[in-house]
Amino acid sequence: MFEQAHCFERYVKTVADENSIVYGEYLSKLDPVESEQQLPYELQLEKKYFNDINVGNDEQRRRSYQDVMRSPNKDEIPLYVEPLMNLQSFVNGMIEWLNDNLSNMTMSINSSSGSKSSSSSSANSQVKSMCWHPQQRILAVCNQHDIISLYYFNSNQQQHQQQLDIDYTIYQPLTLWTEHQTNVTDIQWKPHTPYTLAVATENGIILWEIDINELKTPNSARQQSNNNSRTNATVLCHPYFKPTTLSWSSNGLYLASGSNQLYSIVLWDVASRVPTLLPRYGGNTLLSYSPISNEFLLSASRENFRIFDTSKWDYNNKQWNQSFNYVSCAWTPAGDYLAISYNDQINFIQCKNKALETSGDLVYVEKTTTYKAYQNNTEVYVGGHIKKIAISPDGNRLAVIFLRNRSSNDNDTLVALYRLKTTPNLSLTPRGFLKKRNQPIQSISFVPNYSKGSLLSVVSTLLLDNCNNKFV
Repeated sequence: MFEQAHCFERYVKTVADENSIVYGEYLSKLDPVESEQQLPYELQLEKKYFNDINVGNDEQRRRSYQDVMRSPNKDEIPLYVEPLMNLQSFVNGMIEWLNDNLSNMTMSINSSSGSKSSSSSSANSQVKSMCWHPQQRILAVCNQHDIISLYYFNSNQQQHQQQLDIDYTIYQPLTLWTEHQTNVTDIQWKPHTPYTLAVATENGIILWEIDINELKTPNSARQQSNNNSRTNATVLCHPYFKPTTLSWSSNGLYLASGSNQLYSIVLWDVASRVPTLLPRYGGNTLLSYSPISNEFLLSASRENFRIFDTSKWDYNNKQWNQSFNYVSCAWTPAGDYLAISYNDQINFIQCKNKALETSGDLVYVEKTTTYKAYQNNTEVYVGGHIKKIAISPDGNRLAVIFLRNRSSNDNDTLVALYRLKTTPNLSLTPRGFLKKRNQPIQSISFVPNYSKGSLLSVVSTLLLDNCNNKFV
């Protein structure tokens, strides 16, 4: 028998109004403030280490005729190439002119109809996906034009007050792009070393092997050493397969890829580049390995989700029905519990029970049904269908963001925060809500290797707020 709870009736009073923000949790309190100057002194000191990261909207141009057809031994361009280059420049100029006019026309239509830019926050967001390296402070961010930027954070940045500001001005992000990198749907870091980033695209999986020294090199020196770069890309392809979700095994030897169009999991042996098809009926919209072992793998389809034992690929005839395609999951650091969210609830499944030698038992359900309340004579809606969940690396915090509600314009600007305990029994205690003023939230992820508590990175509609919420 599992326990079921709903927190919003008791904790809706912790929601900040439209003129306030909740920066983070300090001494188990989440208090709204009008400005950052009103924060506790300890939080103001911590915020000096972190700044917002503005994710660019740059679009990578394909190679021109000048780059493709130039003779490697001569700097002069052949005469027959010049007309082609002029034609290409004219076509590119026309395309840019059309794009600018169409975008301006769309903005004018939206403004005349009175629609808010945040009503379609996912379309306006410049960030498609982000992913932190499990062991290192390396952040990968993919923008809407499928260009990936890698941000490196110095491990000594907490020892000196001005260290991070210096790193932002010297260490520019490393840009990753290739012509095969189109329609990116997921990015995942390989655990441990070497530093490998897997990118799911419509052309297959791109494996970027990153030279860590390039991330530590100033931008001016990096441009001079582009010809000696050791960063390279490998494309993994399988016929009629367009991956939409990726997951690395805990040892980094295997890469699982799934698609909602193919009723099989494609398991790649990364060293040999050999794929293995594992038939699974119903498509695979979400895959996730356990963080500490290869024993469990989550496969979520349109109708149910199952947890497999990868030693024999058996799910022990245990599966759970779900009626919503938008599914998110998060493992506890020890791999003993798996949180799966769909619709307006979070299911906690106990994956390992050493005392009873059982696994795959549903032990707790947290409901996040939309709750209506009144604050300052205005209606406030919190909760609703869940967009994404995240568990902190220390296993003490659970963060939840929501999809936009029909009856509310700002429930997607809230982050619900829970205190999580897994020993001796699973317990989930609501702490309250975080809020950033007038910015719908697209994604969340906890920062690894943070010694002063739990650090949450938030992707908003207009920019990526790295480390802008601190929990102690």
